[in-house]
Amino acid sequence: MTGDQPGTYSIDPETAAWLPFLTLIKVSLEQIDSTIEWGYKHTDWSVLSRASDGLGPDMQKRSEQTKTQLLGAALKQFAVHGYDATSVEDICTAAGVSKGAFYHHFESKHALFLSLLKSWLEVIRANLVELQKPTVPETMLNITEMMPGILETARDQLPMFLEFWLHASRDKSVWKATIEPYHEFREYFASLIEQGIREGSLRDVDPRIAGETILSMAVGILLQALLEPQGTDWGKATVQGMEIVMKGLAR
Repeated sequence: MTGDQPGTYSIDPETAAWLPFLTLIKVSLEQIDSTIEWGYKHTDWSVLSRASDGLGPDMQKRSEQTKTQLLGAALKQFAVHGYDATSVEDICTAAGVSKGAFYHHFESKHALFLSLLKSWLEVIRANLVELQKPTVPETMLNITEMMPGILETARDQLPMFLEFWLHASRDKSVWKATIEPYHEFREYFASLIEQGIREGSLRDVDPRIAGETILSMAVGILLQALLEPQGTDWGKATVQGMEIVMKGLAR
């Protein structure tokens, strides 16, 4: 009931008598919700995952579809709202699945994001294999053909990766999993340089330093393209940059 003075309220005795019970119910519901959330996060869903190995193909297919829905929904939510602002609940709502289904497939939001990163890197790895040429200089220049596609993908996704990496840098275990792909590609380019030295197409240089230089150039161009997308033709800049590096390394 509204009081006589603006902004003041009075409650009749009968209603007031219920307030302690309503407050208790509210607190109880919050505790139940918190307990359910804790249970979702701390349940060993891998047990169910192992058990699902014995399920029929239809059940397994539905499980994979659910995982794909979660990954797709998360990618959209991260791209629109950012990694930090997107909650597990947001992802579940967008995917149309329960939190139980989420934690069955992923231990945390971090784990889901790493799965997205893994999928993106698998595409890059597959492309690197297809772009192999008879000699290392040819392979290196052929690899630059990937850059327009990477730039197109990164235009929407790299900002959220940068945000995630900022958070991951505060967690040693997550950071280790995040930085491993960088080390992998650094070693990949170093091995290519070693191969070029053996085949006689490249000068005898430190393969590791050369690999780091090439990877740093690629990452630098990627960041520049995000900061100033209309600054230049970044695909062309990548090709020309690699040509300069290869001329410097050529025997």
